[in-house]
Amino acid sequence: MFTSEFINDVKLSPMASILAIIITALGMLSSFLVLLLYLTDRSIESYHNDHTQIYRIETQFNLPNGDDVKSAQVPFPLIPALQNAKNIKEVIYALRLFTDLQVNDQTHRKVEIYAVSPNFFNVINPYKLSNDLPNLYEPNISQYRPHLTQNEIIITPEFNRQYLHLDNPVGHVITLGNKGQFVIKDMVSLHKDSRFKTNAVIAFSPELVDGYHDKRHDWYDMHAYAFITMDAGGKPNSEQLNTLVTRYAPQLPGAPFSPEEFIQLSARNITDIHYDNGLPDEISTVIAKSYLYSLYAAGIFIFITTTMNFFNVNNVINTNKKIVSR
Repeated sequence: MFTSEFINDVKLSPMASILAIIITALGMLSSFLVLLLYLTDRSIESYHNDHTQIYRIETQFNLPNGDDVKSAQVPFPLIPALQNAKNIKEVIYALRLFTDLQVNDQTHRKVEIYAVSPNFFNVINPYKLSNDLPNLYEPNISQYRPHLTQNEIIITPEFNRQYLHLDNPVGHVITLGNKGQFVIKDMVSLHKDSRFKTNAVIAFSPELVDGYHDKRHDWYDMHAYAFITMDAGGKPNSEQLNTLVTRYAPQLPGAPFSPEEFIQLSARNITDIHYDNGLPDEISTVIAKSYLYSLYAAGIFIFITTTMNFFNVNNVINTNKKIVSR
């Protein structure tokens, strides 16, 4: 009955009513898509346990000429300093390596590989939930937890498609330049709510870095991605972080600046690192926050105009009904 009454109402002014209905439908669809975008953005990296306490430490290097260089990485010697700091529960790190990849008599140059600390996946796990994978042997495990030993590598399907082209890569041996041979332990997809670009991961060992035993104390040469888990309710601040620079970083001989003047540290929550902050060495796929805000503003505007148009449709129909009834 309602449908037939609605059709009769539309017939009173078909062109105006149909146009208004189409505009309203498109507006509601656009508003829904923007809402979906907002919910997706809010969910990024929030699936990690204690995600509100996980922060990435970032660096700004202030050059003597007045310029500054931002980096998503920190000096490698900062990591043990963070491990000894109060109110920091856990510290994890990852090194980005560029190496030759040799497989099936082919060599790929400067392939990006991440070498992670032993406890990395205890804090950050960018891979899919096992519920999303056909795992008959471990149905009760809520998330795939990689465990890497030396000379093992985990890859994603994207990495396999780009470089290896293997039907079943698990168990195959690949050569990473002078780093040695690695057995592909597993191939797993990235989590849908993760923006990490860790398509190939190996376990960190000192042998992976040339001259490691000299570089590990060098605040100005060797760098790594560092993440910290704060104690419950704790939040890192720049003063606390930069105190570590003052305490541990050595003065460069003849340098016209002090370590704390050259190295400035800051922290960002893990749920915010997918926003573009102008860092050239991001470990995540990023998007400009201003771009998102523009879409949100457009979505709100569309929703308001769509709502107004909906009531306008009713006014048009009611006006036509009054004219007909006279």
